Amino acid sequence: PATTAALSAFQTTRGFPVTGFLDAATSAALTLAANAPATPAPEAPVFPKLGDRSPAVAALQLALLNAGIAVRGGADGIFGSGTVAAIRAYQARSGLTASGTIDQATMTALAAPAPAPAPGPAPVPAPVPDVVLAQGSSGTKVADLQRMLIKIGISLRGGADGVYGPATSTAVSAFQAQSNLTQTGAVDQATFASLTAASTAVVVTVPGAIDVFPVSGKCWFGDTWQAPRSGGRLHEGVDIGAARGVPVVAVVAGTITRKSADSPGSLGGNNLRLTAPSGAYYYYAHFDSFAEGIAIGSVVAAGDVIGYVGSTGNSTVPHLHFEVHPTGGPAVNPYPVVKAVSTC
Repeated sequence: PATTAALSAFQTTRGFPVTGFLDAATSAALTLAANAPATPAPEAPVFPKLGDRSPAVAALQLALLNAGIAVRGGADGIFGSGTVAAIRAYQARSGLTASGTIDQATMTALAAPAPAPAPGPAPVPAPVPDVVLAQGSSGTKVADLQRMLIKIGISLRGGADGVYGPATSTAVSAFQAQSNLTQTGAVDQATFASLTAASTAVVVTVPGAIDVFPVSGKCWFGDTWQAPRSGGRLHEGVDIGAARGVPVVAVVAGTITRKSADSPGSLGGNNLRLTAPSGAYYYYAHFDSFAEGIAIGSVVAAGDVIGYVGSTGNSTVPHLHFEVHPTGGPAVNPYPVVKAVSTC
């Protein structure tokens, strides 16, 4: 967290997007700064403030939690009224001006190691908040939590979107009920430990599991497995709706073993088959066009763009028809496969 906060502060001073990650632009700027002659007046430090949303805010909240100060909503990376109240409480306890804003003195105190206890009876420690994540939290920790719920079979509307809303609260309550825990809908230490253990124990047996969601950007989909289709057919895939031209990617590493262009009477329009080394194959249909260089025999990595969402063939709206054939034979319901890695 300290390195994340430092990178975020550096990106802020340079006018870069504040991500807390070392991207190419930040790396180049750091190299120039490290090799530049020392300037007589260092830049004033930039501290997180009310309204900020960043990893630096999450690092600050975590430091407050570690200091025994309750932060409403946990370390969610959002500098709101709960964080202001927590800072004010910490400042009052530390003999600092209780302003609720972060200054150098407050940051120095938070970064300092806790003093050794004085001889005599041990003081009663300040209670560490039990809530780890709750409604209003967001970020990678929430997405990890959602993936664990999905992995153990808890239904989660919206998938692993990194936002702790009512759907995630309902899913957490369901897990707490089946684990004989208090049903609060919030993730406390006991719930997190129990969920982690349950998720670790589960061996993923979803046939045809994929590494990457097939559609980039905004999209939607539902479970329409075996739904009636024209000519007495039954639906053998999942329809992922997205705007025309949105990139479609390889869900696993493999080889393009079939590629067909749209033609009169074609059901799939521009379509192709991606085959994994295991023999499983994935069928994509209704492309607007194929990606440049994609041909039968092309070897692709998971995440490589192979085409673009369209409405060719037997289709009335732009979408991707996606099928999963885990043994190279009959298709299986692809909904749980794509749901497990959903980015919609």
